Amino acid sequence: MNGPTIIPFSPDAAWPVPEALSNALHPVPEFDPDLLPDAFRDWVCDIQDRMQCPMDFPAVAAMVAAGSLIGAKVGIRPKRQDDWLVVANVWGLIIGRPSSMKSPSMSEVLRPLRRLDVEATEVNAEAAKAYAKAKLAYEARKKDADIKAKAALRSDKDADVSHLYPNEPARPRKVIRIINDATYEALGVAVEDNPNGLLVERDEAMGLMTLLRREEKAADRAFYLTGWNGTQPHKFSRIMRGEVILPNVCLSLLGGTQPGKISEFVRDANKGGSQDDGLLQRFGMAVWPDLGQEFHQIDRYPDSFAKTKANETFDRLANLTPESVGATLEPFAKIPSLRFEEAAQDHFLQWLWDAERELRSGELSPALESHFGKHKSLVPQLALICHVVDGHSGPIGLTSLLRALSWAEHLREHAKRLYGAALHPDREAARTLWKRIKQGKLGDRFSTREVYRPQWTGLTNATEAKGALAVLMDHGLIVPEIVQTGGAPSEVWVVNPRGLLL
Repeated sequence: MNGPTIIPFSPDAAWPVPEALSNALHPVPEFDPDLLPDAFRDWVCDIQDRMQCPMDFPAVAAMVAAGSLIGAKVGIRPKRQDDWLVVANVWGLIIGRPSSMKSPSMSEVLRPLRRLDVEATEVNAEAAKAYAKAKLAYEARKKDADIKAKAALRSDKDADVSHLYPNEPARPRKVIRIINDATYEALGVAVEDNPNGLLVERDEAMGLMTLLRREEKAADRAFYLTGWNGTQPHKFSRIMRGEVILPNVCLSLLGGTQPGKISEFVRDANKGGSQDDGLLQRFGMAVWPDLGQEFHQIDRYPDSFAKTKANETFDRLANLTPESVGATLEPFAKIPSLRFEEAAQDHFLQWLWDAERELRSGELSPALESHFGKHKSLVPQLALICHVVDGHSGPIGLTSLLRALSWAEHLREHAKRLYGAALHPDREAARTLWKRIKQGKLGDRFSTREVYRPQWTGLTNATEAKGALAVLMDHGLIVPEIVQTGGAPSEVWVVNPRGLLL
C-alpha cells in the first residue's frame, strides 16, 4: 500500500527570510511607588515584595478600597467656581494571566476592609436585637392605643387620638463595607442602608460583565452605571415594598480577570457596538502589567509597622466626617466638598484644557477617547483619595494633584495596552504558539488541530489557531505543506529552521 504523498518545502534556499515577532502588547511602565499616598506606600511595597507580584495589583486595590470608605461622605469640586462634583468611588480592574498573584494580592489588601466589615456585622447584630425589642414594645403599645382610641371615638367620633399612639422605631441601617456575589436586588438593599458607598468585589470581573451584557439584565446594568457616578439617585423596585427611590447610589468596584477573557469586551468597545455604553471604560484604574522574569523566594514576616499604619488609616477613613477634613456643604448641595488650593487649581485647569484638546482632536480611537474622557473625573477623584488618606484637611494641595496626574499618565499606557491587544488578538496568540514551537512542544511539522488540542491560552479552537498560524506564516516562521492521502489533501505546517535562530 502506498503511503501519503508529501510535497515538501525545500531546499534550504527556498525558505523565506524570517522576521522576528514584535511584542504584540503596548509597553507599559514599571509601577512607581511614589504614586501611592505616604500612608500606603510601605505597606503596598511590602505586599508586592512578599508575593512577588506586579506592584500595580496591590496598589490599585489599595486605592479602590480607600475610595470606597471615603465614598460620598465628601466630594471634590474640581473647578474654581463651578458646582461640578465628583466623589471618591473608583473602579479598578487588574489583568493578568493565571498564577500572576492577582487574587492573593487583592485579598491581602482588602484584609483591613474585611476586618471593618466583621466589626460592622457585630454592631449590626446588636442593633438588630435592640430593634426587635423596641418593635415588640411598640406593637404592645399600639394594641393598647387601639383600645383607648376606640373608647375615645365611641364617646366622640371626631376626637383626636393621635397622641395615644407611640412612634414606630426606625429600622437600623445595616452597615456593609464590602459585598461579593450579590444579586441586583440584594445590592439595592445594601445601597439603601449605605448611601455613602460600599465596595463590590468580584474575583472574576468578567463574570459580572458577562451577566450585565444580557438583555434581561438591563436594569442591573443601569444600576451599576448609576453607581459609578456616585452622586445620583435611582428608582429601585423591591418585591415586598414596591418602588423605592434610593437617594444616592455610590459603588466602588474591584475585580480581576485574565487577558483572554476580556478580549471580547474590548472588541465591542473598539467597534462602538450596541454593547458599548461605556461600562468597560468606567474601569479607570485598569492595569495590565508585565510579570517580572525574575522570581525571588521571599519568606519573612510582614512589615508590622507598615501594616499597622495601613490599618489605622482604614479605621480613620471608616469613621471619616466632613468636618474632620474641612469639607463644607455648599448651597443646594447634599454632599460636603473640598476644592483645590490656588496653585493646584491652576495646574488642574491647565491639564483639563490639554485633555479636552486631545479628546476633540479626532486622533484617538473611539474606545480610548471614551476611556480618557473619564480621566476628567478620575484625576480629581485620585487627588481627593491621596489628600484624605494622608490625613490632610482643607483645600487639596499640589502634591496630591501631581500624584493623581502621575497615576493618570501611568494608567493611560495600560489603557493603550488593553484596547490595543484586542485589536490584534492573533498577534498575542502567535507569540504564544511560537514560544511553544521553540520549546519543542509541536515538533518541526504539525497540523492545525495539534495547535488547539492542548488548549493553550488564546489557542483554544480552530479559529484562534488559524489566526495565529497566519501571523507566523506572514513572518516567514512557518510554511504550509500539502499532504496527499488519497482523499482530500490535508495541510500541515513546517517550521522554518532559520526562524529558530532568531
